[in-house]
Amino acid sequence: MKLRVRGDSIRMRLTRTEVERLTTAGEVHDAVHFDSGSAVMAYAIQTCANVAVAWAEFTDGTLRVIADRETIRLWASSDEVALQWNGTLPAILIEKDFACLQPRVDEDRADLFPNPHADRCS
Repeated sequence: MKLRVRGDSIRMRLTRTEVERLTTAGEVHDAVHFDSGSAVMAYAIQTCANVAVAWAEFTDGTLRVIADRETIRLWASSDEVALQWNGTLPAILIEKDFACLQPRVDEDRADLFPNPHADRCS
């Protein structure tokens, strides 16, 4: 899962496996470990039933986004790219992670969603 924090907005990009895990297990998480060994910044997305609007919380060193289980399930099984909640603080954007049109040297593309614009570049 890729995380981008910019001002009062959070953006999470999930691979195909992570989207599947979110719909089946209800949570995907990752962490950044710092050289000191004692500092970890964790982040996660979790689903719950009957959540009207997604929200984010930061507790005990973990940034957690909570979203509606059914909304995530419908999104995961559709061609829809992103879910966005602008009325929250911070604003939240959850996206399917597409392969870049220009391959990156350090990017493992195996678990990324196929880019719908890839056929336009040939």
